[in-house]
Amino acid sequence: MTLRPILLACALALPLASCSTISAIAPGSSLASAAPATMIAAEKALTITHLAFNGVSTGIQTFTASGVLRGPAAAQVKVWYDKAGDALIAADKADAALNAQGIMAAIGTAQDAIAAANAIVYPKR
Repeated sequence: MTLRPILLACALALPLASCSTISAIAPGSSLASAAPATMIAAEKALTITHLAFNGVSTGIQTFTASGVLRGPAAAQVKVWYDKAGDALIAADKADAALNAQGIMAAIGTAQDAIAAANAIVYPKR
């Protein structure tokens, strides 16, 4: 008989405690709707970064084949290109693990490397 009031208090306190943490995640949304939206945004960013990587890859191949990109510039582009590729592999692994923060961190690295390679392949004149 003495456990009944304690169990009742715990049963009432637990749902109230969890409500405050869920509403703090995203005002006006629940935990269930916040996580998929974050993953969708991360996957969209990952897709765009893959497209940018493919674009710089095409430019590298074209300018290397034509002889415009060679020597130290080609070597530096390869460094940035490889770094972007490695970051995209990490982002794909984070995507497979449903890790939105890991995706965003890896594509940040990839986008920086793609931008550096683009600056060499397509210099401003």
